Formats: sequence, C-alpha cells, structure tokens
Amino acid sequence: MTFKELILRPEFWDLFGLPIFILITGLSFWMLKYKRVPPKWVILGVMTIGILGAIVDGFMIYFQWFG
Repeated sequence: MTFKELILRPEFWDLFGLPIFILITGLSFWMLKYKRVPPKWVILGVMTIGILGAIVDGFMIYFQWFG
C-alpha cells in the first residue's frame, strides 16, 4: 500500500485522534482533581467523550494494523 492510499483511509487519521482523546480524558481528570471552573456535568461530559473516543479509535487502530 502506498502512502497516498494509506492517508486516504480513515484508520490512518485515527492515529492522530487516539492521542487527542487521551489528552481530553486526562484534562477532565485534572479538572476533577483540582476542581477547576467548569461545572461538574461539563467535566463529566468531556471525560465521557474522551474515554469513548479513545476506546473507539484504539479498537479501530488495533484491528486495522494488528488484527
């Protein structure tokens, strides 16, 4: 598979999405720990998006590259 064919596949872009979702999850845990300004429901929403996104991207990367 050539590089051009590779970057046209959605799974290639999941390689960038996975670290972002992990960062979002870490940020939400940090906000909960230090009780930052956003309301708790916003923090929990961000955490949910981060965790679910990391799981989905992780599975897609795993099954595309290793499965």
